[in-house]
Amino acid sequence: MNNKDYDEEIVDYIGDNSGDEKELKKNLLEEIEDNWEPFEEDEGNKELLEDDWEPINSDEQEIGDDWEPLDLDEHYKPIYELKEENLENKKKIDEDKIKLDDDDLKKIWDELKNNGFTLKQIREKIGVDIRGALYRGNRINKKSLKKLESLAGREICRAEKIEILEKKGRIYIEPSLISEICSKLNDRGISNNKISKNIGTYIGNTLYHGYTLNQNSFEKLVEFYGNRIPHKIIESKEKINKPLKLKKNEDLAELICIILGDGHLHKKGEKKYKNSLLSISLNRVDELEYVHYVKNLMQKVFKISPDLVPRKNSKSVDIKLYGDGLIETLKRLGLMTGDKVQNQVCVPQWIKKDQEWIERNKEEWIFKYSPLVIRGLKGLVDTDGTIYVDKKNKSIGIGFRNASLPLIKNFKEMCRSLGISCGKITMSKTISKKTGKLLIGYQTLIRAKTDVKNFIITIEPMKWKIKKVDIRETLKKLGSSVDKALMKKD
Repeated sequence: MNNKDYDEEIVDYIGDNSGDEKELKKNLLEEIEDNWEPFEEDEGNKELLEDDWEPINSDEQEIGDDWEPLDLDEHYKPIYELKEENLENKKKIDEDKIKLDDDDLKKIWDELKNNGFTLKQIREKIGVDIRGALYRGNRINKKSLKKLESLAGREICRAEKIEILEKKGRIYIEPSLISEICSKLNDRGISNNKISKNIGTYIGNTLYHGYTLNQNSFEKLVEFYGNRIPHKIIESKEKINKPLKLKKNEDLAELICIILGDGHLHKKGEKKYKNSLLSISLNRVDELEYVHYVKNLMQKVFKISPDLVPRKNSKSVDIKLYGDGLIETLKRLGLMTGDKVQNQVCVPQWIKKDQEWIERNKEEWIFKYSPLVIRGLKGLVDTDGTIYVDKKNKSIGIGFRNASLPLIKNFKEMCRSLGISCGKITMSKTISKKTGKLLIGYQTLIRAKTDVKNFIITIEPMKWKIKKVDIRETLKKLGSSVDKALMKKD
C-alpha cells in the first residue's frame, strides 16, 4: 500500500463483519485497508534502512514536546462517516395493516394523479408512500388508510381478510447475492415490482441501499426464489439506559483503547443521531477473528450482546451498543462523544501513569497499573497499529498511527513505561482525493529488534497472531525467518 493510499484512510479508518470468510472475500466490492505501512519518502521510494532511521520528507515534520493541538475545523472532514440508520424505537408493535382490493387501490392512485396530486403531496397528506402500499401487496396501516380515503372522497374496497403483520428479526443478505437473485428472477420475466409485491416489501431498498429484510419477507423471498438463500440474522438492539458501575480492570482498559482507535461515541441529539450509540468498526474479512474477539470482550464488560451490522459493498462491520446510560458510563471513564480528531482524544489517566509517578510507586505500578497499560497498548495497536516487514533490513517493525497527536504521545509514553523505546513522532499532510480536504496524520515506530521482540511478548497483540503467518512467509522469501528478524546481532 503506498503512502497516498494510506493517507486517504488514516483518519478514523474503518475496519469491518462476520460470516463465511471465503464467500465474503469472493463477493468483496470495496477494499478498506487496515494493515498500513509506515509512510516513506515520496522521492526515490526510500526503504527503511538502519534502526535509527526516521522517515522525513517535505510533507512531514518532527513533532517535539512543545506541541499545541491543531485547529482542524477549517480543513478537516472525516473520510468515513457512520451512516445513520433508523435506530429510533418507534414503539409500534404488531400494528394492524389492512389489505386492500388490488384494482381499487390502483384506481385511487390514478384518480389522484389525474386530479393533479403529485407523489410527494400524497405522501405528505397520508404519511406514507402510496407506491409502497402497492409494493407491499396493497397493505396500508389504518391511520394512513383513513387519510387516503378522506383525500379520495370515498371508501376504498378492502380485500376479503385483514392481515396482522408481526415484526420479527432482521435478515441481512450479501449485496452481490441479492443482486444475483433479482437478476435471475428478472430473467424469468419477474420484475422487481412483482418481487416486492410477492414478498410484501420494496426489494429496491435491499438491492440498492443494503437494507435488511424482516423475517416474513425473507421467508417469502426464499419461497418465491425456490432455493436456499445464505443470510445472517441481525440481532435486535438492546439498550443500556442507566449508567453502569464498571470495575477499572484490564478488560475495560483494553476496550477503552479499542474505542479510542476504531470506535465512535455519539450522544442522542448530536448531529443526526436519534439514539445514543457506541459503534466499533472493524475488518470482517481480513480480521474476522478480531471481530469476534472484540464482540466477546464488549459482551464480557457490559453484560449485553452487541449488534453486528455489516456495511454494504465493504469489508466493514459495525459492532454496536445503544443507550444513554452506556454513553454516560463511558464519559465518566474518560471518553468523549463526537469527532475524535477534532477532540484530539487521549488515553484516560486511570489507565496510564507518568514516569515520575512510576518511580515513586514502583510496587503499586508493577502489580496494579502495568497490567492496565499492557492491555491498553494491545487495544491501540490492534486497531490503529501495524506490524510490518522491513524488507531492506529483513526485520520486523511495529508502528502506531492516528490523527490525534495526544494519542500518539500516549502510546509512546506507555511503551516507555514498559521499557520499550519508540522512534520520534512524525507528521504527514496529504490532500484527500475523495474530499479535497487536508488530512493530517501522526506516527511513531518501534524498530529496534529488542524492543519489537519485547513488545510482541509483553503485549501479545491480536494483530501479531493474525499476521504472523504472512510475516513468516515474507521473511522466508527474503532468506530470513521470524527468529532471525527478532534476534539482535552480536
